[in-house]
Order: sequence, then structure tokens, then C-alpha cells
Amino acid sequence: MSKITLGEKAYEALKKKVATMESGAHLSVRSFAKEIGIGYTPVREAFLRMEREGTLRQIPNVGFFVQGYDFTSVIHYYQVRECVEPFVLKQVFAQLTDDDISEMKSHLDACKNALAEKDCEGFVRHDIAFHSVIFTRYGNPWFSNLYESIRTQNMYFSKENQAVSSFAIEDHVQLLDAIRQKDEARAQELLIIHINKARSKVLAGFVQYMK
Repeated sequence: MSKITLGEKAYEALKKKVATMESGAHLSVRSFAKEIGIGYTPVREAFLRMEREGTLRQIPNVGFFVQGYDFTSVIHYYQVRECVEPFVLKQVFAQLTDDDISEMKSHLDACKNALAEKDCEGFVRHDIAFHSVIFTRYGNPWFSNLYESIRTQNMYFSKENQAVSSFAIEDHVQLLDAIRQKDEARAQELLIIHINKARSKVLAGFVQYMK
């Protein structure tokens, strides 16, 4: 097993920190480095990585700020998911193993627990991990990195509009059943319905959040 680098540790810590902050909040690289006990250079690398992903915004000579999200951002986000996820599922469907299904079931159970505890961050984290099993099986690091990058955004705008709801649990149950039954057409249909439903829920959440 490869050793986790300081940059990766800083990145994971930063993701958790940002998930608790409001849009527009300021973040200092030096202050955060001191907070987590990691040197300036790997922490700055983590900040720049999250800037590239669109989660942070840097203003020269001022610092980093938590990026805000609007209707257009959400629509663009779900357009990428609609293109990428069904494609990867189609490529890998016949290769999914019993171990993959068990791992997806484990994340599904964790989603249920997080929902019961009203843990939005935990729910989204395991939701991402549920879908990521398919990307891991595909074995294309470009797709995996793209997926991780776009799904990370879900952590932040879901927090803002409290879009987490039980519909995703039932969607995941049905999708997993279709994969177990090796019904590729049904799995593809369910995945597309799930993405479209999630988009509608998040956009509706923005309406409530902005009132």
C-alpha cells in the first residue's frame, strides 16, 4: 500500500474544513498549515488543487475564498455527470464483481446511517464512494480523477441548500439490484433517472436557500 503524502493529508483536511464554511469565507494558507500541523508547501499545494477544482477562488495579494455556487454551476455540474457516469458504467458493466457489489452495498449502508444522523458531509462522502466503485473497476485514472473532482463540488453546494434526502437511498438500492441481476439496460436507465432527479432536487434547494 502506498504511503499517503503530506499533500494528500493536507488536501483531505482542507476538503473537510471547506465543507463546514460558508460561500465567500476567507482561508489563510499559513493559518491552516498551523492548524493541521503540516508545512506551508504541501498545504499551499492543497489550496491550489482545490482552486483548480473550482472549490476555492484566489484573489492575488488577498488570499483564498470559498467559491459560491449558482444555478449555472449546478447545471454544468450535472451535464458532466450525465456524460461521464453512463459511459463508464457501459464500459465496465460486465466486469463488475461480487466484491464490487459488496463494496457498493457497504457505502449504501453508510449513506443510510449518515442520513439517519443528519450527517450531510458523511452522506455525500459515501454517495461519492458508492459511484466511485464503478470508476475504480474501469481503471482509467483520467476518468477517476475527473469524477473525484466534479463530485467534490457536490459536498459544498449540498451543504448550502440541504439537498440531501432519502430519494438517493432508494435510487441506489434499485441501481444495485439491477447490477446484481446483470440487467445493464435497467441499470443505465436508473442511473440517468438518478442523476436527473438529483439535479432537480439540488436546484429546488437553491430556490429555498435564496429565499
